[in-house]
Amino acid sequence: MIFFVTFHISLENLIETSPHSLSYQTIINLMFHSASLLHEDCCKIVLSDLNTDFSHLSPDISVQRYDIDSHHIMLNRLSTQIQFLRTMNQESNVVLLDSDMLLTAKLDPLLLQDFDIGLTIRTPAPVYQGKPMPINGGIFFIPASGKPAALRFLEQLYHIYQRSYGKDTQWWGDQYALLDILQCPDANDLQPSSLQLNDIKVRLLDCDQYNFSPDLESELDLTAFEGKFILHFKGPRKQFMQAYWDQFINPDRPTLPLETAYKELELKISLLQENRFEMKRQIQELKQANKALIIEKKHLAAVNAQLTAQSTSRKSYIQHLIQQLKKYLYSILPWPGS
Repeated sequence: MIFFVTFHISLENLIETSPHSLSYQTIINLMFHSASLLHEDCCKIVLSDLNTDFSHLSPDISVQRYDIDSHHIMLNRLSTQIQFLRTMNQESNVVLLDSDMLLTAKLDPLLLQDFDIGLTIRTPAPVYQGKPMPINGGIFFIPASGKPAALRFLEQLYHIYQRSYGKDTQWWGDQYALLDILQCPDANDLQPSSLQLNDIKVRLLDCDQYNFSPDLESELDLTAFEGKFILHFKGPRKQFMQAYWDQFINPDRPTLPLETAYKELELKISLLQENRFEMKRQIQELKQANKALIIEKKHLAAVNAQLTAQSTSRKSYIQHLIQQLKKYLYSILPWPGS
C-alpha cells in the first residue's frame, strides 16, 4: 500500500488568486484521483491547519489538522510531515507530494528499490536570491523499509532549515536546506544518482521523469509529457490541470485518437494561455498606472513641502515685521505720564 500525503492550508488572505484558477479543493481531488486510478488500495491524506475548509473533498480523502502559522508555511509543512511520519503506525510506502501534481504511471516499482528517501533533482539548478536550488521540495518518496532513516533525514533537514534559513520560512528555505543537507559544494555537480549520508540512503531522481513541470511560457509541446511519471503544475500552470485531466486521464473521457486528443488539449491550453497573457498584460498596465500615481504623489508631496516652507518663511518674515513695527512705535509714541 502507498500513503499519498499532501499539505495544504488556505492562503486566500495572503495571496491573490486569479479568477481563472482552479479551486484548491478541485486541485487536491484531481491529484488524489489520479493516484487512485494507478494505485487502487492507496490511502489519501491531507495535512492542514485548524481552519481550512475541505467540505468539497472526495469522501475517501482524510484530513489531519495541526496548529500551523501560515506566515511560516514551508517550515510548518516540513514540521507536519515529520509529525505525520512519527505517528504513522502502518509499515507502508509513503509519498509526500504537492497537491498540484498528476500521476501518470505506477510508482510501485520505484518504491521497491533500495533507498530510504527519494528526492527529485533539477539540472541545471535554478537560482533564486543568489542561491542554487537543485532539489525541488515538492515531493519525497519513502519506501516502507526506509521510513526510520527517512524520518531522521527530515528531522536533520528541519534543524538546518530552522538554524540557517529563519528568514525564508514562507518560501524557498526548504530548498536551500535540501542543498545544504546533501553536503555538495557545487550544486551543478549533483546528478541523478544514489548517495550515502551517514546511515541514510538517498536516491536523487530526475525531475524530468518524477517531477516534470511543463514549460507553458513558450509554445506548447505535448510530446514533452510522454514518459513522465508525475506532472507538476506549479504556479500559474495550475489552471492547466483540469484540461490535461479531461483529455488524457479522466476514465470517463470519450475515446479519441491520440492525435485528435492532443489537438483538442492544445486548443484548450492555448485558450487558457491567452487568458493568462491577457491577465499579465492587465497587471503590467496596473503597475504602470501605479508607477504614474507614485510619481504624481511624490510631485505633490514636493510641491506641498515647498508651499509649507514658503508659508513658514512668510510667517517668520511677518513676525519680524511686527517686531520691527512695535519697536518703531515705542520709539515715537510718548510714554504715559510724560
